[in-house]
Amino acid sequence: MFKLLVPMNQMKQFKIDYNYEKIAFDLIDANWAEKVDIYEKRVVHSMKSGDDYDYENYHNLNEINNELKRVSKVFANITRLFSLGQTYEKREIYAIRIAKDYNKKIIVFECGIHAREWISPAVCLYSIKHLLNEQTLLINKYQFLIIPTINPDGYDYTWTGDRFWRKNRQQISEKDCFALETKALSNYLKQIGHKLVAYFAFHSYGQLWTYPYSYTKDKPCIDDHILFKQLSEIATNAIKRTHNKIYTYGDNSDLLYMASGVSNDWVYATFGVKINFGIELRDQGQFNYFLPAPQIKPTSEEMWAAIEAIFKHVSQTDSFATGSTLDDIRKSVDPYVALKDNEERAQYEDFWKLNSYFHGNTDKASDYGAVEEHLKKLETGKGAANRLFYLALPPTVYAATASALHSALMSQTGWNRLIIEKPFGRDSESSNTLSEELSKLFTEDQIYRIDHYLGKEMVQNLLSLRFANRIYEQNWNKDSISNVEILFKEPFGTQ
Repeated sequence: MFKLLVPMNQMKQFKIDYNYEKIAFDLIDANWAEKVDIYEKRVVHSMKSGDDYDYENYHNLNEINNELKRVSKVFANITRLFSLGQTYEKREIYAIRIAKDYNKKIIVFECGIHAREWISPAVCLYSIKHLLNEQTLLINKYQFLIIPTINPDGYDYTWTGDRFWRKNRQQISEKDCFALETKALSNYLKQIGHKLVAYFAFHSYGQLWTYPYSYTKDKPCIDDHILFKQLSEIATNAIKRTHNKIYTYGDNSDLLYMASGVSNDWVYATFGVKINFGIELRDQGQFNYFLPAPQIKPTSEEMWAAIEAIFKHVSQTDSFATGSTLDDIRKSVDPYVALKDNEERAQYEDFWKLNSYFHGNTDKASDYGAVEEHLKKLETGKGAANRLFYLALPPTVYAATASALHSALMSQTGWNRLIIEKPFGRDSESSNTLSEELSKLFTEDQIYRIDHYLGKEMVQNLLSLRFANRIYEQNWNKDSISNVEILFKEPFGTQ
C-alpha cells in the first residue's frame, strides 16, 4: 500500500488510468491543499511572534544559519562552525562540531537530506541547544558533529517554491557521490572516519528505527545484525518510556524499501560504524510532512532518551561485541538454530567445542601478540598449524590489518590464507592500490576475495525494466520467476 498526492486538475485522468489497469485505490483526503495553506500560514505567523530563535518552531534556511553563527560565537570555547562545501546553487553546507575535547570519538547527526522533512533539521537544532546547555553527560565523553541541513538548496526551495520537494536542485547523474552535497559529506567523513563511533540520520515520517542494509535484503554479519537489533530494542523502549510513542525497528530494506545511496549503508561499509541508525521521526501519517511545531520538543526529547540509553548500554558493556565470552556469543546465536534430532544436537555441541573467542582491537599491536599466544595454546600437540584469517572488516583497515597479521601471526609450521569479504576497494583505483599492498605481504595463492556485490547492478536493471514497463509487470514477479542466474567472465580466478 502506498499514498499518492494527485493535483485536482489531474484527478479525473488518474481515476481513468487506475480503473483501466484495475488498480484499487481509496480517496483519503480531498482537501489536502487547504490543509497545506493553513499549515504554512501558522508557520509564518509563529515566526513573526518574536525576534529570538524559537527551538520549538520551524525556521527557514537563513534563520537556521544565523542561529548557527550566533551560538558558535556565544559558545566559542566548545563549538566550531564550518562549511563542508558549497551546493549547486552556491549555498554553504554548514556543520557544527561541539566538544570539550576534540580528540574524543565522534557522534554524527545528519539532518535535512530530504528537503520536505522539516522535523529533521528542527530536531538537529534542538539537539544543539540540548548539548550547549549541557543537558547530557555525553558531551564529556564524545564530540558531536551536527549537520542541520545537508541539503540546503532543497530545503530553501520547500519554503520558496514546492513544499513537497525532496531532492537537491542539481541535475541527476549515474556517477557515485556525484551530488555536491554528497561529495562534501563523504570527503569530510573520510577525514574523521577513524574517530567515528556513531551515525544517526534523521528523516520523517513513520516512527521507524532502522539499520543497514537499505540497498539489499542481505543481512550484515550475524554479530553486527544482533547488535543492531539489541541497540534498536533499547532505543525504542526508551522512546516509549518518554512520551509513550511506538517506534518499530528493523532492517531498512524490510521496513521501508530497497534503496541505494543511503548514508548509513556507506558509513557502515566504509568505516564499520555499528551504532548506525536511520530514524523516521513522527508521526505515522496523520500529519505526514506537516508535523505541528508543538511536536518538535517531544520528538527531540524522545530521540535523546533513545541515544542516551544506547550509550549507557555501551558504557556498561565496554564493547560493541555481542558478548565478552564464548558463552555470551553462543547465547546470542542459539535462538536462530533449529536442531531436528539428537544427532544434530550432538554435532552442534561438537562444533562449539572447536571454537574459542578472543576480543581485541585491530589497531593495538599488543592484541596481536596476545592472539599469537592464544593460538599457540590451541595448536599445541596438533601438528601442522594451518591459519586462515577471515577479514570481515571495514575496507579502510584491510591493508593495515593484513600488515599486522603478517608481522605477528603467520604460522611457521603450516599454510596461511587471507580471506577478504565485502567490496575489494571502492573503485578500480582503490582496488588496485589494495592489491599492491597485499601483494607485498602475501602471494596471490594465499589471498581469497569474497564480494557479495557481484551482479547487483544487473539485477537492479532487471527490476527497473519490470517496474517501468506494464507489459512485464504482471509476469516478472516471485510467482513466475524462481531465480536469476548471472554469468560473467573475469581475467582472474573468480569462483
